[in-house]
Amino acid sequence: MTTRFLKLLALASLAAVLEAQSQGSVNGPVAGYVFDRASQGLRPILGLPGASRLGDPLTFGYEVASAFVAPRLDSVLAVAPDGAPHFFGLQNGTLSEIAVNGIGGVASSSLVAFSPSGKSLAFYTGNSAQILTSLPGSPAVSANIDLTALGTPTALAISDDGAALLVSVNNSIHLFGSGADLGKLMDTGASPAFAFAAGGHDAAVSDTGAGLVLYHDLTGSGAPQNIAAPDSSGQPSSALAFSADGSAIYVANASMRAITRFDLTSGSSSSLPCSCSPATLTRMGSVFRLTGLSSDPLWLLDQPESTARVVFVPALVQSAANPPLHPLPVRR
Repeated sequence: MTTRFLKLLALASLAAVLEAQSQGSVNGPVAGYVFDRASQGLRPILGLPGASRLGDPLTFGYEVASAFVAPRLDSVLAVAPDGAPHFFGLQNGTLSEIAVNGIGGVASSSLVAFSPSGKSLAFYTGNSAQILTSLPGSPAVSANIDLTALGTPTALAISDDGAALLVSVNNSIHLFGSGADLGKLMDTGASPAFAFAAGGHDAAVSDTGAGLVLYHDLTGSGAPQNIAAPDSSGQPSSALAFSADGSAIYVANASMRAITRFDLTSGSSSSLPCSCSPATLTRMGSVFRLTGLSSDPLWLLDQPESTARVVFVPALVQSAANPPLHPLPVRR
């Protein structure tokens, strides 16, 4: 009876969302947002995970090559084709641009990272990493960290307070604390996955050589703890993220088409298969997004704090209003 009631509730919620969408509004539950290159806007994921659909895009009013939504769905960093960044507040399906003094151009759309709770943001701006704090309401540039001596990074991670920064470059991860270079954290393979836990300076790294390593209080003791041996497949992890309460670590492996959950309390692990190649673990409120928008379904990791499950959002039906998805051409 309970299962049947829950199914009926999910269907009723979806019906309400579809009705709201047909009237041109973004009402009802929104599981998250995903950037749509074809429309240059953010498409809301309307409904409950497992009973949801993609809505009409929220547009920015000018050309946008990429956009990144904060984990709490309350702010967005949009990047124009020329690299110019624009910061927006996001509330009740409405985008409002917020001016940020001294913000630099984004050198690469792959080098943008919100902190676990979306309170800070780091991105590569050409020889330096720029950090924004006091998000979402009062974004301000708190640091510009010169990376010239290290080279061009391949990935970044930032703590919620903006004080700790991890930089992956030249097969190693370097740690910066309050803008100061604290040295090399560890040597790695070509594509390590790493992230901070919410609310502090604990961080984890998944690497083909070292396996899964948890660091406690990086700007303090920085004590490492080996959580798991290297993956027997020899393939690098595609993404890593902590659960909101920090009690578990999720590691996605695109080549193995699976997400592994490591319980830090019990020491156990479990694998969740996915009918997709999970390329990311992007926090969207209470779920993680596993894939980007394409002609295939969009995949989500639901209930990551308890009984995790993998669900999908149906792909957009191609029409005049929804043309085939393709990369946005860049003006030169």
